Amino acid sequence: MQLRNICQAKNVLFDIYGIDRIADEIYRHYKILAKDHLGLSIDTGQVMEIEDFIERHDADEMAVSLSTVFQFRENEFTEFINKLSIHKVVAVIGHPGVGKTRISIEAAKRYADEKKGRVLCIRSLHMPILEDLASYIEKPGNYLIFVDDANELADIKILLEYLNKGREGYDVRFIVTMRNYAADAVIKSIEEHTVPWILRVKGFSDDEIKEFLKVNMQINNPDM
Repeated sequence: MQLRNICQAKNVLFDIYGIDRIADEIYRHYKILAKDHLGLSIDTGQVMEIEDFIERHDADEMAVSLSTVFQFRENEFTEFINKLSIHKVVAVIGHPGVGKTRISIEAAKRYADEKKGRVLCIRSLHMPILEDLASYIEKPGNYLIFVDDANELADIKILLEYLNKGREGYDVRFIVTMRNYAADAVIKSIEEHTVPWILRVKGFSDDEIKEFLKVNMQINNPDM
């Protein structure tokens, strides 16, 4: 009886709206519903939850895992968290491999725990991203958007428009990482909307690298 009622309800829905309109509504307004409950991915895959970002990042064997023990950045991290509560944008700048993404992910996790905000992570695949992001930020609320390698994202100016939605009930903040050589152009775009706080990440010392390898990879070679 219950199954028959469900089938009848579905038929009524299709009769009223038609398959084309239903598909269009799902595409425009319910992408997350389609992904979570129907197993359909109808976005470009550039916007993701923090757990998915970490999983995708760590699948790259050439990248340093984001699941390592967080070490040696305690002072920078404390200042990072404090500045994130004051500034709408925190820009993390440094050479490849110095740990920009690692400290940013740690800060994003802390932000989510303390502010109860939703964290979204972006990794550019060199495709338009506006519709994807709009489907994730459907309702006013507290959001933190982490953009890794922001210099590779063509739509950075479009993303920053969310900083102007405060009157609509949106509190949107950004953490953006970028490499030294590309920082000036990205910072200039950010400054058109707000004054960012800039964290310049330096590499670890030899002793810190040894300790990192010991703790995370069980490599303990005194001759290194």
